[in-house]
Amino acid sequence: MVPPRVTKLRALRKILASFGIYGSRRKTVGHQRKKHIIFERPDGTKFPIPDQGDNADVERTYVNGIRRAFKLTPQSGVSHADFYGRG
Repeated sequence: MVPPRVTKLRALRKILASFGIYGSRRKTVGHQRKKHIIFERPDGTKFPIPDQGDNADVERTYVNGIRRAFKLTPQSGVSHADFYGRG
């Protein structure tokens, strides 16, 4: 399976929630105006992405970064089909 080029933010939230990772909207250090969604796992691992609303498209580069940060890559045992199939 080839990963999609873009994923809707609401679908990404649902996928990550199935792995126990939840996001919250807030400002990040160094950003005065732009809000981000900080995806967090209970063990303290975090990954921010720009917040543009739940209907926004999230580019594949952000999704790949999230997958690497939370060890949800094919090398870690989570295939593309398993990851995107949870959305």
